[in-house]
Amino acid sequence: MKRLSPMLMTMALVLSVLLAACQSAPPATQAPPAATATQPPAATEEVAEPTQAAVTEAPTEAAATAEATAEATEAPAATEEAAAPASDGPIRIGVSLPLSGRFSEPGTAAKQGYEVWAAMVNEAGGLLGRPVELTVLDNASDQDTAVSDYEKMITVDKVDLVVGPFSSFLVIPTSEVAARYGYAFVEPAGGAPDVFNRGLTNLFFAQPAPSAQQAVPFADYILSLPEDVRPKTFAVASQDDPFVIGVMDNLKKLLTEGGLELVFDEIYAPETTDFSTIAIQVADLNPDLMVGGTQAEDSIAQIRAYQEAGYEPRFAYYTTGPSLPGPFKEALGDATEGIFASISWFPEAEEHQNAEFVAKYIEMFGGEAGGIAEDAANAFTVGQVLQQAVENIQSVDNAELIEELHKGTFETVVGPLSFDEKGIPQGSYMLLQWQGDKFVIVGPQDRAQAEAVPPAGWSTDAAAEATEAPAASGEPIRIGASLPLSGRFSEPGTAAKQGYETWVDMVNASGGILGRPVELSVVDNASDQDTAVADYEKLITVDKVDLVVGPFSSFLVIPTSEVAARYGYAFVEPAGGSPEVFNRGLNNIFFAQPARGSEQAVPFADYLLALPEDQKPKTFAVVSQDDPFTLGVMEQLKGLLTEGDMELVFDEIYAPETTDFSSIATQVADLDPDLIVGGTVLEDSIGQVRAYQEAGYQPRFAYFTTGPSLPGPFREALGDATEGIFASISWFPEAEEPQNAEFVAKYVEMFGGTAADIPEDAANAFTVGQVLQQAAENIQSIDNAELIDEIHQATFQTVVGPLSFDEVGAPQGSFMLLQWQGDKFVIVGPEGRAQAEALPPPKPEW
Repeated sequence: MKRLSPMLMTMALVLSVLLAACQSAPPATQAPPAATATQPPAATEEVAEPTQAAVTEAPTEAAATAEATAEATEAPAATEEAAAPASDGPIRIGVSLPLSGRFSEPGTAAKQGYEVWAAMVNEAGGLLGRPVELTVLDNASDQDTAVSDYEKMITVDKVDLVVGPFSSFLVIPTSEVAARYGYAFVEPAGGAPDVFNRGLTNLFFAQPAPSAQQAVPFADYILSLPEDVRPKTFAVASQDDPFVIGVMDNLKKLLTEGGLELVFDEIYAPETTDFSTIAIQVADLNPDLMVGGTQAEDSIAQIRAYQEAGYEPRFAYYTTGPSLPGPFKEALGDATEGIFASISWFPEAEEHQNAEFVAKYIEMFGGEAGGIAEDAANAFTVGQVLQQAVENIQSVDNAELIEELHKGTFETVVGPLSFDEKGIPQGSYMLLQWQGDKFVIVGPQDRAQAEAVPPAGWSTDAAAEATEAPAASGEPIRIGASLPLSGRFSEPGTAAKQGYETWVDMVNASGGILGRPVELSVVDNASDQDTAVADYEKLITVDKVDLVVGPFSSFLVIPTSEVAARYGYAFVEPAGGSPEVFNRGLNNIFFAQPARGSEQAVPFADYLLALPEDQKPKTFAVVSQDDPFTLGVMEQLKGLLTEGDMELVFDEIYAPETTDFSSIATQVADLDPDLIVGGTVLEDSIGQVRAYQEAGYQPRFAYFTTGPSLPGPFREALGDATEGIFASISWFPEAEEPQNAEFVAKYVEMFGGTAADIPEDAANAFTVGQVLQQAAENIQSIDNAELIDEIHQATFQTVVGPLSFDEVGAPQGSFMLLQWQGDKFVIVGPEGRAQAEALPPPKPEW
């Protein structure tokens, strides 16, 4: 049958909607209900047929208790005036979900996640002060229906924004519709390779990593097992779906490269319900490991078929099924025991708004935290990403949103999310296993709730042997570094040396890299560029070290990274993040902090610009050292503050060797700006503060770059004068990140003091080691060319959080904002990681 043209289809759709409107719509003058409600839609809401009109989540009258709660949190009401123009009405967000058909389980969970987010947003005052109105359509797990739904929502209903459906199968065609109309398309469950290879710029996958990487933690676990425990053979039975096929292809590659033999590989149609033939074939082969590329119902059906065929694998891994705890356990009972799956989220995660999400979900839909489906959390994540992007740009313009989504980092219930140019997130999944009646995290190690249950035949002795680190042996891996151990950068340079030494000690204690001990050669460049360049020339050409790591400061990183590039050496470095570091066309350099150095003060600017008008500073002064790092931070901060209507009344750059700040302090005191900003390292931050004290200048706000984040020397030099001073950092001792607790304990053991005395620069140098070690272990080599390729591609788990790098070696993330309060330097932002609220202005006198 000949298909209608797109234009005729659209005209027909418009006519049908107009006809429906004439028959059942309220009068055109009737105003939509005000969005002051906090009550969610009922969990038992009936879903109409696939061709339905929108199911609009109309807010209802708030109960007295809900009103009391809203007043307690002082959230501005998100209201809509009947006579207001459209731009002041609700923000209408459309989505088409598979609420019936083969994806109905996860589709319904996604709907619940979106509804929880909309309820929480409206309770907190809406988006940009406007209520959110969510329209949900049921596409019945059908691609054509889903495409029609998005066409109608965008062209007829004219929603402001859209969000994505469940499954790559539905995401692929619907994202094309959104792209055609220039709509941003943040989506919760479409991460197959085919999602990202179509040249779209509007799509963003709101999980920690591409779906193809979902099973990587399981492959890592299997390949880490002792030879006598590791499975020898495996079978794969997978649904013909882009998501599961992508996961399976990657897993098969990893396992076969690891020496496992693939003995059975079957792809079945999505509508398959009878797995008896597959089960009989698998049982005859009796592979050690069974892998199911499944959604939900088919995972349950597969397992029942294997039970009937008498097949008992030593290991079992499935994709979506086990991560829907309620229906999976209810259907299979004790048969779930020992089954593995990978997920992006868990209820106990200490991530942004996660506790609030869990509580609100239970309030709206009942049950308990363990019964919340991962797909609900992923849909909630979509809302968080979209909300933060909208608030960052103060607009729902889709073109601006797409640009912001590519640039920003977003705090979510699955952790910080950032996206590359294709919309691919940069992170990794967690590995979980069913143990008893619980689905528990068994990897990665730093997030594990329990150890993996050993397979049949694995004795306690074997398990113990598997965790013992083999002694490092053979030729050492020699790593060279030139650091400023004397001169103007001596404080942070010495801290960086301690960080490198802590990492080396821990690496060698756990068996080295690739079974070889690490030998560290550190030379002192005395904070001099020419000396540092000569040092790296010698380390590479005369000493012939295997690897090099970077010095402290952009001032030293810029020339020394050129040396490393000339000889093809990877150059991971801890403290060179100025714009000039990244604009020289080098591909060998990697800055091991969460974001570019120039973005360090962004959290402080965000804090100031969020203050009420009567508290916000009106004038500010900038006094900065002539250093690439500090100048980059200052330029970015000045731009943000002046765009926020603050007046820059003084802007001075001084030579690095400056020690006398009296003249500058006198000029600043005469102008008496509300805010003083210091682009400093350490000694100059102390020198500036003392000069301002002597000049009698008392700012209402004070922000410095590196100085305050060296807690010991800064507090020792200034005492109570530190009170209220802000700075931004990349790391803190209490962070629940990979190896952080071990790093803190080992540092204190080696160098004394307490956790609070550990300089950020030591942690950043330790981070360099983590990145280098993981890259070498990923490729099983220390070849520099291969390392450079791997560092550009991979995501690394570090004490400053997950790190990934763009094509110029810039990291994708954000810093934290801290403030001196009493004798402690505490985190006051971002909200999800804050230990305390910022002290109200003005800053106490220094």
